[in-house]
Amino acid sequence: MNSHKKECNYRICIQLTIQLFIIIAISFALNPYKAYAEFSDIKWQPGHYMRFRDNHSENNMRNFLSNQHTKGIMVHINWDDIEPQFNNYNFEKIDYFLSLVSSYNKFLIIDIVVRCFNAGCTHGNAPDYIRSDPSYNGGVELLVRPNGSVKGSTVRLWDPVVVDRLIKLLEAIGNEYDDNSNLVGVSLPSESAIALGKNKYDYTAKSYETQLKRIASAMASSMPKTIGMTGMNFFPGAKDKTATFTRIAEHLVKTGSGAITHPDTIPEGYDMPQYKVETAFNDKLAIVAQFQTWNIRNEISEEDIFLFAIKTLGSQFVVWNQHFSSRHGGNRPNYISNYVLPVVNKYQGQTTGDFPQSFMRSADLPAPKLSIVANN
Repeated sequence: MNSHKKECNYRICIQLTIQLFIIIAISFALNPYKAYAEFSDIKWQPGHYMRFRDNHSENNMRNFLSNQHTKGIMVHINWDDIEPQFNNYNFEKIDYFLSLVSSYNKFLIIDIVVRCFNAGCTHGNAPDYIRSDPSYNGGVELLVRPNGSVKGSTVRLWDPVVVDRLIKLLEAIGNEYDDNSNLVGVSLPSESAIALGKNKYDYTAKSYETQLKRIASAMASSMPKTIGMTGMNFFPGAKDKTATFTRIAEHLVKTGSGAITHPDTIPEGYDMPQYKVETAFNDKLAIVAQFQTWNIRNEISEEDIFLFAIKTLGSQFVVWNQHFSSRHGGNRPNYISNYVLPVVNKYQGQTTGDFPQSFMRSADLPAPKLSIVANN
């Protein structure tokens, strides 16, 4: 080959390389979510979701899903519904809701319920064998108010033998659904608060933190394509809750597919330690802010809460409540249609959209900054 031909081939290679870089740049500019997804196998679907119990109105679910700017729903499903008997798994409810969201080309987050908040509930939504087999130390403990009255019950999330069974549950769900593109997240637990009262059984803050980290690791290893969401709000017995949540967040970063979630996102008068942690980690982890309405005062609007979650917390996922019920009173009828969807529509369904750095698989790329409210 003469020198002229070599020079031509060299020029062609340079031209092709330049063209390739231009194509990649255009791809990132036009669809940054997809472009960054090329470097990660996480099912990344940030946006607006709505939380439901599994027995709530399907009409409300369809109303939310049919909006062009919504992304999906979060559904709370009890542990004992998924595992009614030891190692016997029933995925009927998960299949039902996956079928529902997929019919709208939308997405599902499931929250595995391992506690309950009413005096008549003493089972914590745990399978019978957890409560009857002495190997699990009773499996469930009562939630107690400061005055000693019972307010519900919780699975012993600080007990390693009980968490062993939850890890088996997560493995079963991962084997069944990690490749399902419509299941984008699994939450366990959805909050860290446990009201154990004066009798704390064998509970310690250290043991609880250790087991929450085990659960987070299990979610990451058993369903690596699905975002594992760890609840943070109150943490009994922790002398420094911010430090505790920071250690858990650091562990979530190491798992490579972790998220922080919590109930009762309120912009004012409800200062929570997880807010500082979320602000510090929102470039490294997914932030899933849930707007349960119990603590919303009359003067706080849905847009106020949304902007707080986006501007302050850096939330990529926004999870609304399907109805309004506040301890401060007030009435917001037709909550989805009249109060939630107008906010979703105003911002065209977008949130911050920032892709977490810890989710990067094949390249050390900076997280894109795509906040649509930065200049508001």
